[in-house]
Amino acid sequence: MPQLDLQEIIRLLSPRSGTELIWDIMLYTIFIFGLIAMFMQSDKTLLPTLMMAVVVFIAVISKLQVIPPRHIITMLLNAVMAIFPIMVAAFTKAPKSRLPALLAGVTGFVYTAAFLLFAQQ
Repeated sequence: MPQLDLQEIIRLLSPRSGTELIWDIMLYTIFIFGLIAMFMQSDKTLLPTLMMAVVVFIAVISKLQVIPPRHIITMLLNAVMAIFPIMVAAFTKAPKSRLPALLAGVTGFVYTAAFLLFAQQ
């Protein structure tokens, strides 16, 4: 079993250069808007909060590149990262969290489509 190295995790979470910087910026945007939308949910709405937590978790997993980019699971995770924020924006009871969730969803859709076209091919 490989050892967890904090230096390697920090290196993977930091922005890369070149064309990978575009993917990183989109993942950071999804993470930030997802986190904002998650914390703006009221205490009584567990499902939207958990859905946004899943989106934030998937953004971190995608940034860490735990799953290879050309794997089918990567495509499914990207689809969840695009669909869940739109669903949260549609049925949340906290109107102040709709805009961050919608922005996370739109960024997720752009990321998913671009990643599918250019990285997964």
